Amino acid sequence: MSILLGFSALAYVVNIIVGYNYMFLMYHDNTPYSIFYNLVGGSPVLYPIVVVLLFVIYVLVFYYAAQFIRKLRVKKNGASTAA
Repeated sequence: MSILLGFSALAYVVNIIVGYNYMFLMYHDNTPYSIFYNLVGGSPVLYPIVVVLLFVIYVLVFYYAAQFIRKLRVKKNGASTAA
């Protein structure tokens, strides 16, 4: 998680220096992030926070899905060896 947050902070600084839009942190590009951009009124503070939180949620969902699948496999393998 710290890698994601560090990369996001670095991308934000580069966006300010270079004037680009890495990771869609500065403004939307007619992507699904446009919904959130419009919800926060294009706030230069709230919008990047929302984008990073969406990245974090995305990572957590896939992490917990992988953990759940791993537990199912362990149960299945444990049940088949016990039989």
